[in-house]
Amino acid sequence: MGDFGVYVSSQFEQGPLWALSARGLRLWMFLAMKAQHPPTVRMMADGQRITVGNGQWLTSARKLLRDMGRGGSLRTITRDLEELKAAGVITVQPIERRYQTGNRDVTETVTGTAPQGNGVNVLATLVTVAGIELRQGDVTKRVTQLISKRDEKASPSLSSLKERQEWERAERILAAEGR
Repeated sequence: MGDFGVYVSSQFEQGPLWALSARGLRLWMFLAMKAQHPPTVRMMADGQRITVGNGQWLTSARKLLRDMGRGGSLRTITRDLEELKAAGVITVQPIERRYQTGNRDVTETVTGTAPQGNGVNVLATLVTVAGIELRQGDVTKRVTQLISKRDEKASPSLSSLKERQEWERAERILAAEGR
């Protein structure tokens, strides 16, 4: 079995992710994967430049629905995002469409919502994902071992002799298989 780059802390079941629905947890994992990138500046359709930092993802509910696949509706993806916000594992910042007047650049003074439809004109949403430890590059066996050793020192759950022996046995099997 290969290294999939997932590390789950021993405190996972005490955290807010444990109580999420399966759909909510899947969405959080998708956002966490997408949010691991170097900081970038994105140009929006209205000329705005949005800085998307490490740990953030610029998206919309429609784009999330398309990217996540497996059916669903805008209502379910919106409900899942609300569940993640309520759990405190994401924050969202709506990016409103800005309007230009004449040939001038987009400025704060011409920002506002157009009186179209429901009065809100959101261009995109900047999602900040909480609860992830961002790393450069892939998670390797060496990184996984270092994290395990760090948590072994800090975690009382690995202090029992039986658990420690099982852990060492698993390490030997992985080493024998060359992983």
